[in-house]
Amino acid sequence: MSTVRSTIPKDRAALLDCAELMDLSKDRVVDSISTLYLQNLTTHSREDVHAWLSSVLTNHVTCLDGLEEGDFPTWVAARDRRLLQAWEKDIKANIVVAKDGSGNYKTVKEAVDAVPKNSKNSRF
Repeated sequence: MSTVRSTIPKDRAALLDCAELMDLSKDRVVDSISTLYLQNLTTHSREDVHAWLSSVLTNHVTCLDGLEEGDFPTWVAARDRRLLQAWEKDIKANIVVAKDGSGNYKTVKEAVDAVPKNSKNSRF
């Protein structure tokens, strides 16, 4: 990984994220080139290449969002940012899933089935 130096912690974190995303993207491009040079391309291998190259574009946008915002990507809504920045003690769960029976439900399916269809809450 590249060495990244910055005196502002959030800028440093954004640059470290970009360096990691760039390494991942480089690997996906190499995988794509290797797969495209195979003689017997299958539908599955073509789908892999498409997914890998799409991930490269996603990594690029994620890096730019991190550098511009130094916080959350632009597609994260303001109310979601508040939730993600909240302290754990300040978040009240609507439902708790615990296999041992200590929560409201034992399985995720039971919990999902219990979510109100027309809830007034933006998050449940």
